[in-house]
Amino acid sequence: MSYANVLRVAILTLTFAVTAAVPATTSHYVVTMTQRDAGAGSERGTLDLQIPADGIVTGRHRAFDGSGPYLVSGGRRGDLIWFDYRNIHVTATLGPKSIDGRAFRGGGSTEYVYHAILGP
Repeated sequence: MSYANVLRVAILTLTFAVTAAVPATTSHYVVTMTQRDAGAGSERGTLDLQIPADGIVTGRHRAFDGSGPYLVSGGRRGDLIWFDYRNIHVTATLGPKSIDGRAFRGGGSTEYVYHAILGP
């Protein structure tokens, strides 16, 4: 193994160790997802997320219709956040009290406005 490869492995190992050492807290959000450019109603639910400073995002989503919980997984870099649950993919900006962005269902082209506000 070359010196460069040893150095890469050491850096990755240290990065994962530091990320694992910083615990993420769980935040509770109330979610509204509305189809863009349509008069259709909104889908609502709750989202409990563990959001580290940078790294892997995990949690659970429950729809207000009682379905769920659905596992959530994704990532974060700075104020950018992305995650998947059920057949929904979300890309958004993480603010101090909300997550705002867009979502797509099942890899389709229909865009949804995604808004999650920090709850109690």
